[in-house]
Amino acid sequence: MPIDIGASGAPYNTQIPNYTENADIQTALRLYHYGEDTDIPDPLIQNSVAGHLKNLEETKVDIVPLTIGASADINSYTTTGYYVQPDKANAESGSNYPVEDSEFFPGLLKVVNSGSLVFQEYHILGESGNIINRVYRRVYFNSWSTWEKSVNPDDVVDITDPRYYLKSQVYTQAEANNAFAPKYFTETTLKTADHTLVLEDLNKVVAMDIPTGGVLTVPTNASVAFPLGSVINVYNANGNAFLEIAGAAGVTVRNPGTIEPYQEASLRKRATNEWVAAGPVY
Repeated sequence: MPIDIGASGAPYNTQIPNYTENADIQTALRLYHYGEDTDIPDPLIQNSVAGHLKNLEETKVDIVPLTIGASADINSYTTTGYYVQPDKANAESGSNYPVEDSEFFPGLLKVVNSGSLVFQEYHILGESGNIINRVYRRVYFNSWSTWEKSVNPDDVVDITDPRYYLKSQVYTQAEANNAFAPKYFTETTLKTADHTLVLEDLNKVVAMDIPTGGVLTVPTNASVAFPLGSVINVYNANGNAFLEIAGAAGVTVRNPGTIEPYQEASLRKRATNEWVAAGPVY
């Protein structure tokens, strides 16, 4: 009667004929390899040597990656393993590759299939003279998620530095006052003569009291570089005269005209040398 070659509980135990059975070598090897005396085992006994080898073959991850060809759909790669795309043209002709800077690149695809979930990781190599070395990940759970890119310190700098303008910007006192102006408008000192707007007027109410009427002039961008979107209010503090709003040569003021006594209008910069007047301008 066949017996295990190892003691009870030994790892990967398999069977050989008992010495007293005087079995031939072929029978002994069949028992050892297949776990039974047969030429064609069906089904294969799981804990036999052949069964163990079959399990290793079916569950191994190949050391040498399989090559992804041209026009391949990455969505179809759901078997656990490694797959390499060595050619940029093949990646460009394929579909569902991760996109780096609006392009597709060679790389290594790693796949893990758990049965109900599929995990993919695509390590972008780049190309000669442009090594990218970026990793994208996604998962399949009823449908494929979007590719998510790994982040390195340079990404953080690129994203955050433009938002911290003060790191490189030096403000004059007037520019600082304008950049961090309060959300309410305060009046300037009363103007008693014709006035051309200056940067200090930004986010303020320019109060003017000129008995003869007077003129408020909007300067060119070359003279005073107001930021686009700048807003300035103008108040005619004189009770008898009409205040005129006009643009300097080269400046277009939409809806130009005059402001009646004790009326207030608003000016907004909408282009380099274009402003819009709103309110009681006639």
